[in-house]
Amino acid sequence: ETPPADDSEDVNTDVSTEIYYLNVKTGKFHIVSCRYAEGDNVVEYEGTLDDLLAESKTPCGICLKDLQKDNQE
Repeated sequence: ETPPADDSEDVNTDVSTEIYYLNVKTGKFHIVSCRYAEGDNVVEYEGTLDDLLAESKTPCGICLKDLQKDNQE
């Protein structure tokens, strides 16, 4: 007999989320330590890199320059 499911347990989705800073005006996103990750239009974003890219957000040309170059190819 199968024991009843315990709904109180957290479901592990194996999706790694990160904290980024997103400029809601320009659509650019930054890593937390980026010097450009500040200002009135910048909000904290928790999610995956794939989520940001799927939402057509642009990586910062300074803190994420390697990622930006990869996306232009």
